[in-house]
Order: sequence, then structure tokens, then C-alpha cells
Amino acid sequence: DCQNPSSAVMGRIREAKANLDSRRTIKAFPGSVSVAQVEAFIQENSLDDNAARLIRFESPRIQAAVLERGSLIDCRNPSSAVMGRIRDAKAAIKSSPAEAAAATLSGSPVLVRPAEVKRFCIDNSLDGGAT
Repeated sequence: DCQNPSSAVMGRIREAKANLDSRRTIKAFPGSVSVAQVEAFIQENSLDDNAARLIRFESPRIQAAVLERGSLIDCRNPSSAVMGRIRDAKAAIKSSPAEAAAATLSGSPVLVRPAEVKRFCIDNSLDGGAT
């Protein structure tokens, strides 16, 4: 429906990048946590590299659920505890259809194969500048 699909896609990419940058410092939506909050949680609880990597790559909803349960400072093994919290949060979301639907819209990264991007560009008559 737009006059210049390539320009529209480039605008959407620019907006997505701006939104990603703003998520690093403020909450992206209710029930989420900022990147800074996740990093502070990792440092404050002395998480090992594996646990830190796991929580960094979880969806904002999972991250929020883990952080909302509070500090792990008194745990004998905080890294193991955070992995358990991640597992519990995923199980809770999986058991609730409404939560599962919300999790898919939570801003988690979506992996797309190059062939899918190419097909999208062809189907929408996008020029080389947008691809």
C-alpha cells in the first residue's frame, strides 16, 4: 500500500534500531527489565559466565521473572539458582496460553534465514538499498 516499499522498510529498520537502543537504558514495556538492570543483577550476584550468558539471551519477560524473585546473594550457588529460576519462568509461561502469546510479542530476537529475507524483498519489490 505504500508508494516506496524500500523507504518504508528502511524507516522500520531505523525505528527498530532506535527502540533497541532505548531498551538498553529504560524499560521497553511493562514486565520487562533494562539491559542495565540485567547486568547489575549479574554483577551483584556474582553469576558465572554460563549463567550470565543464559540470562542475557532470555526474553525480557523471562529476565523480569528472574529478577523479580530478588537477590541470590545468600545462595550457595547463585549461578545454579538463576538457571533454576529461568527454567521455572519458562515453565510458568508455557503453562499459561496468555503468557505464551505475550512472550512471543515480548521483543525477543527473531531469527530469520537469509532466504526468507530475500523472498520478502522480492515479494515486496524492495530495491538493493533496503536489502
